[in-house]
Amino acid sequence: MRYLICYDIKDDKRRKKVAELLEEMAFRIQESVFVGEFTAQDLKKAKAGIKKLVHVNGEQGDIDSVHIYPLCDACWKKVWQLGSGTGLERVIIV
Repeated sequence: MRYLICYDIKDDKRRKKVAELLEEMAFRIQESVFVGEFTAQDLKKAKAGIKKLVHVNGEQGDIDSVHIYPLCDACWKKVWQLGSGTGLERVIIV
């Protein structure tokens, strides 16, 4: 299944670690947005790795957020892209 993963992580160090984790599993299409094909096991692994890195408790100004959206084939075919270099052309539809 294809997923879109995006995040808002306040701390540079945490943000870099999450980006490095996701770069091993998906394609970066914007600074904090990735898309990729994940098996159920791969998605579980990605979620576990992200959970170890982000802050979801604490002071309001230091709370991170991560969103993971499934993208069905019908939705993927409706993706609209403006500009170049987003990497969507590299994501293979299986």
